[in-house]
Amino acid sequence: NHDLHTFQGTLRFLRQQGMVIPHQLLTLSGLKKPHSLPRFLTDEQVHLVQKDLVQRMELAQTPTAIRNGRLDLAVFYLLWQGGLRVCEVEDLELDDLFLPQQRLMIREGKGLKDRTIYLTEATTKAIEAYLEVRGPGNSNYLFLYRHKQMSKDLVRCRLKAAGKRTGVKVSPHMLRHTFATQLVNAGCDVTTIQQLLGHKRLTTTMVYTHIHNETVANDFYTAMALIEKRLQPHGKHLQGENGTSHPHYANIDAMNLVTLVAELAMEPLTASQRMVVTELQQRLMTLTVPQTATTSPANSFVKEPLKPF
Repeated sequence: NHDLHTFQGTLRFLRQQGMVIPHQLLTLSGLKKPHSLPRFLTDEQVHLVQKDLVQRMELAQTPTAIRNGRLDLAVFYLLWQGGLRVCEVEDLELDDLFLPQQRLMIREGKGLKDRTIYLTEATTKAIEAYLEVRGPGNSNYLFLYRHKQMSKDLVRCRLKAAGKRTGVKVSPHMLRHTFATQLVNAGCDVTTIQQLLGHKRLTTTMVYTHIHNETVANDFYTAMALIEKRLQPHGKHLQGENGTSHPHYANIDAMNLVTLVAELAMEPLTASQRMVVTELQQRLMTLTVPQTATTSPANSFVKEPLKPF
């Protein structure tokens, strides 16, 4: 892209000198840049930052320290549990709050879109605690610093300081990414997350499903456990009333199991799951191999023993 930009700059210069330059060369588009995966905090890291901010607020002695401590905690909760952009936190006004209903309004956010933000009980209490010490200001903005609108640079600075105290790299947008990632892992519908984040396109929200989707992992292991449980009882049906095997039914059940195990082997398996598949295969070998040695009509369709995967 840099080479193309330089090349087109040279062509524009030559055109200014009177040289005829095909317009198509000046409109060549660059290579599409890959989307980097959002960085988010782990649950342990969030807990460390939260604990630090709560402790600083509780240990504050002077009115200024108390006010700053409550401001930091309220902003932290809005970024983490509300998923707000830092500029949206900066532009919040008192009229945007509906604390009894535990919600607030984002007016003319990115793309001039309005949306509703739902507040947790912890976030609501943090905002209420801050409002008690907010004090007067020359504007209606929610967050004030030295009686003026709080700037997003101040938010970044104070979060960075909290990160240094806890050894956690944290920024306002990382908290927004953490909010979305945690919702995905909790099984929240991706279209709901899209509305909460204020994304115009669903594809923008879908990137969070590629980071660390614990829901997909849990669904996989739950499904595999059900499959393994479903396969286990088949051995019981291969015995007759007197404890001996029924050749015809054993052969049919074994062939059905062959199909199931073959399909199961195509999936990515853990070591323990691979052991289950191997054990099933070995048991099926004992059921199918004897059948191939006979020529009765009931089992004549079996051509050869089951081969290992």
